Amino acid sequence: MSSPVEVGHVWVPAAATGAVPVLQTDDRRIVVAFTSEESLPPELPPGCAEWQHLPVEQLALVFPEDVVLLLEPGGHIMDLDGPRERATALVNAATQYLDKQIDAEDLVDVFRRSIVYCQAGDEPGFLAHAETIAVFSSLITFTQSLGDTAWFSTTGQDVLDQLNDRYELFLDPWTSHATEIPRAVQSTETHQQRHD
Repeated sequence: MSSPVEVGHVWVPAAATGAVPVLQTDDRRIVVAFTSEESLPPELPPGCAEWQHLPVEQLALVFPEDVVLLLEPGGHIMDLDGPRERATALVNAATQYLDKQIDAEDLVDVFRRSIVYCQAGDEPGFLAHAETIAVFSSLITFTQSLGDTAWFSTTGQDVLDQLNDRYELFLDPWTSHATEIPRAVQSTETHQQRHD
């Protein structure tokens, strides 16, 4: 059954190495994904060690373009083109900003619409290091930078809404596109004035 259905997070079976099994059919490659914890089968598939709860956008970054998700329950097919495009939009914008192909306002507009990943602390809120909050464009970049540590995801808009003025935001530290999110255009008031 094919449908233009989209979900944000799914449960997928994974081997001890973290690899997610891909099934080959006559005309496509499929990853079986479950839309809720309650819908998980009682046993893991052979060769799998755990269920992983992952953002669909992160799966889109990992799998080749010919892989689709089979969403259960329901048997709906979800292609990963849209999530893949959303997952790379912020990195593309940061690179364009650094190359002076777009201005600060355009970078912040893309940031607002993006899902970002932050390190989770013991208390709710953002972890700051020397009054800088690191935000990551993908779970992959987060893990490459910080290792296997607790994380949470939210929208860039939510980060900007909660940001205290004394903190700076730094996108994807230790990458070739690392950049500070410009303070001058971070406020919601500036965003609203620009689009009114």
